[in-house]
Amino acid sequence: MKRFFGCAAVLGIAAMIVGCDSGTVLDPSAGEGPAVLSRSAGPVLETKRPLADFLSVQGTYEADVSERGGHLVATPDGAILIGWFDPKADVAAVVDYAALTRDYLARNGTAIDTRISGEILEHPLADGRAEVRVSLTVRNALAWAVDGANGFDGAPRFGYRPEEIQWGDITARAALAEARLEVVFINDEAGGALPDLAELFDKAAHRDDPDWGGDGNAPRELLSVTFRAKAGGALRGNSVGGQREIRSGTMVIDQVSEMSNPAQFRVEHVAVRARNIGGAN
Repeated sequence: MKRFFGCAAVLGIAAMIVGCDSGTVLDPSAGEGPAVLSRSAGPVLETKRPLADFLSVQGTYEADVSERGGHLVATPDGAILIGWFDPKADVAAVVDYAALTRDYLARNGTAIDTRISGEILEHPLADGRAEVRVSLTVRNALAWAVDGANGFDGAPRFGYRPEEIQWGDITARAALAEARLEVVFINDEAGGALPDLAELFDKAAHRDDPDWGGDGNAPRELLSVTFRAKAGGALRGNSVGGQREIRSGTMVIDQVSEMSNPAQFRVEHVAVRARNIGGAN
């Protein structure tokens, strides 16, 4: 069994993710988070929920990714993640924030030591629903990037898709990332089952289009998404001498959603670069 451990630690990634310390707070007045909603009257405190309430439902949303398009990207066994774009750089990137590819690879003989920590805070609202904030820190998550013109099916730029690693190519070394994901949404009831982020995001993207399952009055509502990550792995360039050139590289992702439409992003940054001599990034 092949194993990939600790790449993120070797790169010192934790110290390089700007603005992702555990004390990060979104400021609505600065356009960094949701508007203030009407909360329950009286001294009702936030409830801390088990992280498993969120992680256990990731990968359960079923949709035709080729038809829905957008930020949805499917793993080889059909689980759906949210991917990230940089239109200016023409690149699309994926970081496995929910360890869905880790589980896929493990079932097929390859182990990646992805670890997820964080917290879920829930606050009841006056209408019986609840505002939920999910904060995840992910270490050693599988990451890859492709040319973005064709969504997530473009030519490889960085790292390897899980299918490539599974095929056993000895040159295919997993690119691993450290990332921070913060999601704020309204759940249909306090203490209720939490949604798959892919479903929440997809329905937000089509919330005003009934032909795509949109419902402007849905009890669940996505408010904001913030994602930052840095990965180290193979930089896959143009053909050199009949073979694709492979060098050591890094990928940095910074994504912040729009307040008016959290399925769109006011910050869309994905940078893929070669590593400098001496290992500096």
